[in-house]
Amino acid sequence: MEDTDFMEKSLSDWARSFRAAAKKDKNQVLRMHLKKLELPNKPGLLLEGTILFVQTCVAYLMLDGRAVGEFLAQQQYVPTGVADAPYLVTFDIHGKAYARITMPASFDQLDFADLYGTPWDRYERVGYNQFWISRADGTDLSPEEISTFDETVTTDLRFDYCEDELSFWFEPDSPSGVLSVSVQDLESDSCAHAELSALMESGAMRMTEEQSIMWDNDPHAQKRTPTQVKDAEEACFERIKEDGVTPESEELKVYDQEFQDKYTAWFATAD
Repeated sequence: MEDTDFMEKSLSDWARSFRAAAKKDKNQVLRMHLKKLELPNKPGLLLEGTILFVQTCVAYLMLDGRAVGEFLAQQQYVPTGVADAPYLVTFDIHGKAYARITMPASFDQLDFADLYGTPWDRYERVGYNQFWISRADGTDLSPEEISTFDETVTTDLRFDYCEDELSFWFEPDSPSGVLSVSVQDLESDSCAHAELSALMESGAMRMTEEQSIMWDNDPHAQKRTPTQVKDAEEACFERIKEDGVTPESEELKVYDQEFQDKYTAWFATAD
């Protein structure tokens, strides 16, 4: 793993260079990219969003103990000059900003799921609502490329989000030669919540009425982002599983008072 201080300096140098190139070019490369994607002619939003996304991607790579030098080197202002990274992924941060990431065909340095759950304090938004995959040289994606990206994106998002949590759909040639992917949260329970509910319905476990109300109407949830709610529910479910509450655990079909008190306290103090 690269030294943190070194990477902070590298990121700072990269951002300075990226801004300088945009200023020298009067944002023309960014304007042309926005035009191709039929997005508003606001290159400043693409500039700032790109810098923010690159910084976040680097942070995630470092958390995973992965090298980030190659990724950072690929994020050039003029993407057509980047060897072995012929694709662009452009994110829409709910209309507040846009971000353009240059990628090799593997996309292995980009985590769509992590970025979808990332809060952007600057924009008071979480994640993104849409992204586009295009070729840096401006040529159209082939049917084979579109099929590959469909599988790549689906595998990535479904690793973290089940069908009850997240919906996404693909629109090839929207705009022409580009793959568009729209993403949105679903109103239904999270996977962890659904799985817990299934255990309860099977008779393997029961909650007191008070606990059930807390589960469905946790007042702290109003203060959380959707991702924080999901994480809280999953954390609770993991605690329950650790206690051995499964359909096979006959002795745990009815909670004892100690168990009830413990989870009642956890629900009441979770944040």
